[in-house]
Amino acid sequence: MAATMMKALAAAVIAAGFLATGCGDDHDTSTATAKPSAAAAKDLGAFSVSVPPTWQEKPPASRMRKAQWTIPGNAELVVYYFGAGGVGGIEANLSRWMGQFQQPDGSPSKDHATINDHQLRGFEIVTVDLAGTYVAAVRPGASERLHKDGWRMLAAIVQTSQGPYYFKLLGPDAAVQAAADDFAAMIGSIQPAK
Repeated sequence: MAATMMKALAAAVIAAGFLATGCGDDHDTSTATAKPSAAAAKDLGAFSVSVPPTWQEKPPASRMRKAQWTIPGNAELVVYYFGAGGVGGIEANLSRWMGQFQQPDGSPSKDHATINDHQLRGFEIVTVDLAGTYVAAVRPGASERLHKDGWRMLAAIVQTSQGPYYFKLLGPDAAVQAAADDFAAMIGSIQPAK
């Protein structure tokens, strides 16, 4: 199922990239009862992305976070940016992310991850889809670990001339699966900074 979802994610990213039309943020958000109908543009520095209207932007919880959103179903998307040097290479980050998951059968998470690499508008983008039990440290450097059964991660590393950006969507499997098309559309909407 992960391979099928990741193939669909990759196809949606590519399709969204061709269909993206640079959505602006000029819609009226003054009425709480109005149903959002269009994605809003979010400038992340080296590029901008279109954010689904059902995602709630939150102030970044730390300096490591460039942006973050809560997503229906108790999921969260965080965009990390550490500057031009990033935090290790692509393989090191993928390995660390896979180490944050355990599989019910005890097999290595790398055997269950679906990883794709493609180019979009001059950016190299690596995406990963992985499900299992989320066992990351409760905070960087802590010995205490989370234990979240039935979680999923959709992630992307976007290589830019200003350094890599790390997108990490985490939450209960059903919530992340429900957000997969929106995540793919967001990644596919990347537009270089002007």
